Amino acid sequence: MISSQRGEGRIGCLFVLLLAVAFGYVAFKIIPVYIDKMNFEEDLGREASKAGANFWTDEKIRQDVLLMARFKNFQMGEDDITITRSRVLGGEVKLETKYSVPVEFPGYKYTFKFVAKASSLVGSL
Repeated sequence: MISSQRGEGRIGCLFVLLLAVAFGYVAFKIIPVYIDKMNFEEDLGREASKAGANFWTDEKIRQDVLLMARFKNFQMGEDDITITRSRVLGGEVKLETKYSVPVEFPGYKYTFKFVAKASSLVGSL
């Protein structure tokens, strides 16, 4: 009875195991990208708040945002940062950034592209 089995269960198990390992590897490479993205969006919000409260110049804001992006290994240039100031109700500082994050897999490279936005009122309470 046992000798008549062909071992098909082992091949199926091996296939599922390889699939699980591949999925785990992809998740291991992608999850940190999205965690960094969320952290960067929080940092950008704080940056907008500080810029509004301290009346920072556009150049100061741009330098700080580029420094944050370089720290996280994001690909971003000065042209990828848009700073808009409005005069509604005392003023508002709006930041919009475009950046990309390359991720390398065996034999393949994918670039994630993101846009982050933040705004804050000008002046302190």
